[in-house]
This record gives sequence, C-alpha cells and structure tokens, in this order.
Amino acid sequence: MKRSGTINTIHEVSAQGKSIHAIARELGIARNTVRKYLRGAPQAIPRPKRGSVLDPYKTQIQSFMQEFTTLSGFAEDLASVPHACLRRQRLRRYLTPRVLVIDEIGYTKLTTEQAQSFFELVRDRYERGPNILTSNTGKARMGQAPGR
Repeated sequence: MKRSGTINTIHEVSAQGKSIHAIARELGIARNTVRKYLRGAPQAIPRPKRGSVLDPYKTQIQSFMQEFTTLSGFAEDLASVPHACLRRQRLRRYLTPRVLVIDEIGYTKLTTEQAQSFFELVRDRYERGPNILTSNTGKARMGQAPGR
C-alpha cells in the first residue's frame, strides 16, 4: 500500500489530465498501481496516534520535571520522614526535577538538621540544573543564613 501523499499525488496528476502511463512514469510506480488507486480502492487513511506506555503517568512525570515548594514545605516534608535513614531518599525527590523553585527563603526558622538538609540539597543540585530561590526579605537580612 502506498502512502497517502503518493495517493494524493496520483489523484492530483490525474486531475491535470495526464494518462495512467504518464503518471506511472512520472512517479516511478507500476501502471496497475496507478489504476488501483484511481479506481478508489483502498482509500488511504491516516494512522491513528498510538498512545505511549507512559501516558497514564504523564502528569506525574511533568511534576517531576519542575518542582515548586516553599522552604517551610521542604522542612515539613523532611520532618515527616519517620526514620533518619530515609531522609536521603526523601531528598532525592528534590534532586530529580529539571528546575527546582523554593519560595519564601528567610521566613522559616530551620532546625540545625533542616538547615543541613537544605545545604545538602543546594550543594547536590548545584551542577544538575537551575535552582530558583525566592524571598521577600529586606537587604538587611540578605546576608544571614536562611531561618536565622
């Protein structure tokens, strides 16, 4: 079966009044093939779009591509980890997105452990992708460590 573009070309050239022999010679296909498509059997229809195996997970994948959180949300997320050895696994969630946006830097008081985790996150993401840290604190507090 010929592609729909070839079939359309056969019909266009035929509409110009060319013979089957001339169409076959011009397109480099057999005369019987030209006859078959001029008679209208079978019609070329575009193939339906095939779904991807990952389609059910599309929204989750898109959320992995860009992560948005606040510093307090980050601290609460780490505080919700029941065991200290799972903390690194939870941090990995913030290492995977292409762009990490952390808002409200400077509003939340961090414990020493949370501040250490935040430092590890920024350190580990430094060369992986862009980190966007936003804050509305004034110039006077800019030099201070987050949460202090």
